[in-house]
Amino acid sequence: MAERVYVRSKLTGSVGYIDGTMVHFNGYCVGPYREQENTFDVTATEIVKFHEEEQRRLAAEQERKKKESGLLALCGLTHSDFVRFRGVYREGDELVVETRENGVSMRSVNAIRNIHYKSSEPDDFDTTYEYYRFAIPTGTPPALGKAT
Repeated sequence: MAERVYVRSKLTGSVGYIDGTMVHFNGYCVGPYREQENTFDVTATEIVKFHEEEQRRLAAEQERKKKESGLLALCGLTHSDFVRFRGVYREGDELVVETRENGVSMRSVNAIRNIHYKSSEPDDFDTTYEYYRFAIPTGTPPALGKAT
């Protein structure tokens, strides 16, 4: 892994880093490094703040994945059962899983084979998103899996 070189976006003022040839801001790789889009005037204090924010973001992401795993487990599912998993929530007696399958034949086959599978439909506005619906087994407490 290449050493991090910290940069500031000329467009947003955000602090990020270059890891090899790619630039990362807010936990996302935003593409190849372009000299005209970034500067190197990042202070040590800003780097410390960047690391603190990165740790908070990673902790929040771990907590979110833990909650998602709990919801998916209601129907015997995991994140890996879906192509490009994006999110999950409980809607009444159903579990709804959002994926980004790009409107091609990239179906989440393992999910469709699940005994609790009910249906799937593309998003009304953006057909690259697909929503899978699963019947939550009877006897599951309604409060379990409520969005917070």
